Amino acid sequence: MEIESEEVPSKLAIGLPGGFITESKYDIIKEYSLVVVQNNNLIPLAYPNPNLPEFLSTVVNGIISHNGMKSKMQENQWEAD
Repeated sequence: MEIESEEVPSKLAIGLPGGFITESKYDIIKEYSLVVVQNNNLIPLAYPNPNLPEFLSTVVNGIISHNGMKSKMQENQWEAD
């Protein structure tokens, strides 16, 4: 298996300097929705929504921006000697 790039990866990482560089041929489009459950009915709301209370918008933004496992994985990156 040949690596097309001139630089051989020195980290077990994807898309970071020293790691495997991948170019995507797809555009990533993220759309968010909020679903309200009321009397066993599901009411979908597009997000962001100006009719939501500010507190709820803040909570939803926090959930969306949370890195979760991604940040844990970055701490455990492997580097070649």
